[in-house]
Amino acid sequence: SALKEKAAQGCDSEPLKSAVARHSADELSGIFPQLDAAFEVAGRTPVASRPAPLKDPEARATVSASHCSNGMLDCMMHFCMYTFCRLPDGRIGQGCQCRSDWGMLPIPSK
Repeated sequence: SALKEKAAQGCDSEPLKSAVARHSADELSGIFPQLDAAFEVAGRTPVASRPAPLKDPEARATVSASHCSNGMLDCMMHFCMYTFCRLPDGRIGQGCQCRSDWGMLPIPSK
């Protein structure tokens, strides 16, 4: 599918190939607890000074590299395309903010 092709292109590109080569499997999977902790801190921080953990290019590359190393980037792309949208006021919406019939879809078969 086009989505699988796009995921393969992403996984074969820089900086994802470098991130996979630079990190062990444990480091790649370890990014998620680190991000959970960062989002926990962000949630307790006033909005005006709230950090955005995924604005860091290295964090984004490590997350995507983890998905590539597990063969899941196409699934994550599918989830994000279905779940997120740009709202009329320019903010990013999620789930029911994007479509009234939003619900979890089955994971695409490989």
